[in-house]
Amino acid sequence: MCGIAGIYHLETAKPVDPARLRAMLHPMAHRGPDGSGEWTAPGVGLAHLRLSIIDIAAARSRWRATTRR
Repeated sequence: MCGIAGIYHLETAKPVDPARLRAMLHPMAHRGPDGSGEWTAPGVGLAHLRLSIIDIAAARSRWRATTRR
């Protein structure tokens, strides 16, 4: 199973602590992820766990946009 977690500061764009995102994913770790990632920007943070069951060789998840920004 895959899982996602996020933090969004509606009122003020406070920094998001990446360790807090990882702590949010910890309860999902028993699902056996083969990849994970996190991304933060002012006021927002996203993290994910991925379990590839079809093509493990190509299972790397990327947070980079196709425009490489």
